[in-house]
Amino acid sequence: MSKSKQHSYHFMLREIRRLRSENACLTESVNILRDDLRVERDSRKIADECHQKFCNEAIDCQAKLESELVEKQEEIEALKEELDEVKSSSSNSSGMSYHDAAYFKKRSGFWGCHDFDSDTEYTSLPPIDPDKETISMEHEDDDYEEEYDDDDDDDDDDDTPISTSPFRSFGSDLVGSIFEQGDSEDEDQDQDQDQDHGENPSRSNDTQFEQLASSHLRQAFVSRLTSARANLELDDLMIKYDPSNTVLLRSLANTFISWLSETVEQADVDSAGTAKLIATRIQADFLQFWKSILERHIQDEAEQCQFLQETEKTILKANTKLLADNFHRLLVMLYKYDIVEGDAVTTWWHGQLGGPPETVAARMRNVTRKFVEWIDSSEDSNSDMSDQDTDTDPDICDGSDCDTLIGQHFDDPDSKNSNDDNDNSKNPPEILDNLLEQDKDYCVCQFDTTAPLPPSTPANSRTTLPACTCPSKYLQEDVSPSKPKKTVRIAM
Repeated sequence: MSKSKQHSYHFMLREIRRLRSENACLTESVNILRDDLRVERDSRKIADECHQKFCNEAIDCQAKLESELVEKQEEIEALKEELDEVKSSSSNSSGMSYHDAAYFKKRSGFWGCHDFDSDTEYTSLPPIDPDKETISMEHEDDDYEEEYDDDDDDDDDDDTPISTSPFRSFGSDLVGSIFEQGDSEDEDQDQDQDQDHGENPSRSNDTQFEQLASSHLRQAFVSRLTSARANLELDDLMIKYDPSNTVLLRSLANTFISWLSETVEQADVDSAGTAKLIATRIQADFLQFWKSILERHIQDEAEQCQFLQETEKTILKANTKLLADNFHRLLVMLYKYDIVEGDAVTTWWHGQLGGPPETVAARMRNVTRKFVEWIDSSEDSNSDMSDQDTDTDPDICDGSDCDTLIGQHFDDPDSKNSNDDNDNSKNPPEILDNLLEQDKDYCVCQFDTTAPLPPSTPANSRTTLPACTCPSKYLQEDVSPSKPKKTVRIAM
């Protein structure tokens, strides 16, 4: 009965950790959205002020144009009045001579300055001979008919350019053939594009989504953006392209493994250095950025198993032996921080054969053998005990809450966490935090050896793991002693 309680207890703690992490991610997303709304309100306010200023300037310009229009209309009315006066005066003096017009100019100033008495060019006309006038008119008619005939001949010549200009015909044929060839090529390209879009529109969308998702995640990590901001950008891409779960998990796995490979290559270390790098720098970056993203998009067991399969495919394609030799460290990190469950790990491990021992897949299966056997032994024994105790233990059921399971865990005399003196002095949130930390009290270095667990291992193999050696190997080298802060006093 105690083992079934312990199984439910560990399962509940993992769910609590997962819900806490999801709650923290959602809280951070809400804070980011609030900041975005505040920035959007400020930008809208600035845009409204600019728009109001533009409207005021437009209104002032319109008023100025209207005033100028009124002035122009007044000038037009004044000119019309002067024109009416001129017309009325000219109608009253219809028999006016050139001398009278000059006299009118002196009175009104309308006709311009000109002295008609001294001008003989415009006031005296040459004599006209009627015979010469008729002859000149006939010549003009004949010249007009000849010019018209010449124009018709020119038009006929223009209608037949091939016989008169061979070079022009050759140039026109060459230009026409070039244009026809260009039009045919454009039509062929349009048809090919239409066929491509018509045959595989979903494939192009999936490819674009994978490229954009990888680019967004890389830029977010390099720019030190929060995981909540990266999740929001990834949600925008998912709304736009609507990818399937397979495409999404493949994008996440490819980007995650590519980041790991680049980090290991930049560090330029061997297998031992890679193990140290995963335990220190990679784990810190994983907790800061990747954990929330993977938790957001990897939910059930099928998605977890598919994510592990896509991760394996990416490592096999890249043929990175350093990651393959240290894949158990990556797998323990994913399991420890609730990205994948034990059932998904065992399903992935037993799903495909490793092949020959020298292959990358065989190395990955070999280094993860002890960890998978540890999960198998623990899950199988606890599931068997829970099936046997279902009828005899009515308190543990689907409706039991967290307080019930934690209370039963502390009431169990065999539990290593039961301590009346310490529990009475702590609040329930502190007790729960301690339980969550103690449940993850195992390290990847305990699974370094590839030998299987001994047959005499108890059902709960968590207590039989060797001692952790990571603090002596990694943490002492990276953790620097804390220096006391300097205090500065300013005398006023």
